[in-house]
Amino acid sequence: MKQALRKFSQDSLADCQLAHSLGLVQKELAAHGLAPNALQRAEALRRVLRAGLQTLHESGHAQAASILHQHYVQGELPGDIAEAMHLADSTFYNYQAKAIEKLASLLWERERQASHEPAELRQQLRHLPLASYSRLFGIESASKRLLASLMDADGRGVVILSGMGGVGKTSLAHTTIKQLLPFGFFKDLLWLTARPEGAFPGDSGAGANRFSHDTMVDELINQIPLPDIRHQPIADKSAALKALLRKTPHIIVIDNLDEEAGLHHILETLSAYTMPSKFLITSRIATSDIRFVQTFPVRSLPPDVAASFMRYHAHERAVTSLDAISAETMNALVSLTGGNPLAIELLIGLLAYLPLERIIDDQTLMQNQTIKYEYDQLFRRSWSLLTESAQQLLLSMLFMPAQGAGWKDLSAISGLSDDLLDQSIQKLIRLSLLMRSGTDHSIYRIHEMTRQYLMSSQDQPGQP
Repeated sequence: MKQALRKFSQDSLADCQLAHSLGLVQKELAAHGLAPNALQRAEALRRVLRAGLQTLHESGHAQAASILHQHYVQGELPGDIAEAMHLADSTFYNYQAKAIEKLASLLWERERQASHEPAELRQQLRHLPLASYSRLFGIESASKRLLASLMDADGRGVVILSGMGGVGKTSLAHTTIKQLLPFGFFKDLLWLTARPEGAFPGDSGAGANRFSHDTMVDELINQIPLPDIRHQPIADKSAALKALLRKTPHIIVIDNLDEEAGLHHILETLSAYTMPSKFLITSRIATSDIRFVQTFPVRSLPPDVAASFMRYHAHERAVTSLDAISAETMNALVSLTGGNPLAIELLIGLLAYLPLERIIDDQTLMQNQTIKYEYDQLFRRSWSLLTESAQQLLLSMLFMPAQGAGWKDLSAISGLSDDLLDQSIQKLIRLSLLMRSGTDHSIYRIHEMTRQYLMSSQDQPGQP
C-alpha cells in the first residue's frame, strides 16, 4: 500500500503489485472503459486509491485521509504538513503509518465484498453497458424516487426519464439499475439502445426507418434464452416475448428513444408486455396523459452542484486552470454550460488545450444563449482543435453501430494509419468527443448528442 501511495503521481504506479493483483483495479478498468495497458492500469489504481481516501474521510477518519491526500496525492512535504497540523515530526509519521493501515484495511474489505458478488447478480448485469462516469453529482434524490417507482409492484409498467440531451438520463438509469437488481424484484435485465435503422448521413425517409416495435422485439429476443423462436415470424416472436415478460419479471431499458414518432409508436405497444416486467426509457421527448406511463423529468445540475462537478472533472483530466479561479469566473463558466454535464465535459476538454482566458474572452461563447446554442458553440470549438485525421475519424463514427466498434473497425472505415488512428483516438477522448469502454478489447462510441450534431451539420457547408 505504501509503495502505491509513494508512486501515486507517477506512471510507474502501474508496476506496483496492487495494480495487477487488486480486483478493484480490474473493475475500474472495466467501469471506465480503460485499456489494460500500463498507463491506464495506473489511472485505475489511482481511482481506487482516491475512492478509498474519500471513504476514509466520510467514515470518521478525516485527519487520516487528509494526511495521506496532502502527502501522496498533492505531493506536500511531511515537514510542512506536520507544521501546519502543529505536530512533531515523529507524531506525524506515527499518524501517517496508522492512516496507511486504515486505508489498507478499508480497501481489503472492499476487495472482499467485490469478490463475493453473487453469481446470479453477475449474470443479470451481463447486458448492462459499462459506466461512462466515475462519480455522479446531484442525482441522489432522483435515483431514490426512480428506484421506488420501479420497485412498486402496483406502479406503472413504463417509466420514462425525459430531459435534454447530455443531461445525464442514461447515467441515472445505469446507476439506478445497479442499485435495483440486488433487491431481487426482477429476474433479469435487458438493455437496448434505440437508434433508427439506417440513420446515417445521406439517408432519406428516416422516419420510415425509426426504431420500431419489430426492431425492439428482435433485439430483445436476441438477449433472452429463446433460441427456438429467433427465426420465426415477428408475430410468433412477439407472442413468445409477451408470454415470458408477463410471467417472469424483467426490467427492460430502452436508451435514447429520441425520435418522437418512434417513441409514440413504441408506447402504443408496450402495455401488452408489462406487469410484472417493467420498461425504463430515456428520451428527449416529453410525454403526458398515458395511463400506464410515468414520466420523471431529468434537469440540469443546479449551479453549486455544477461547479462541484466541473472541479471534479477538471481534476480527473488533470486540468489545473480552475484551481484558483474566482467565484465570479466559476459562475460564468457554470452559466455557459447551463449545468448540463455533457457541456461541462466539453468545456473541460477545451480547457485541456486552451487557456481559460480564451474561453472567458470569447463573446460568442459567453453570451448565455440556450443550452443548445452553447453546446453547439462548445462543439465547434472542440472541432476546430482537431487534426484532419481526428475529424475524419469522428465523422466515421456516424457509420458505426450504436453500441460502438473496435479498433480494427475504426481502422477499416477511417482509412487512417495505425499511428494517426491512435493519435486521433486519444485527442477525441481528451476532448470528450469519443467514449471508450471495455478492457481486453476496447470499444469506442460517441455520445448521442455528438452524433446528432454531426448528422445535422452534414447539410451545412463548412460545418461542423
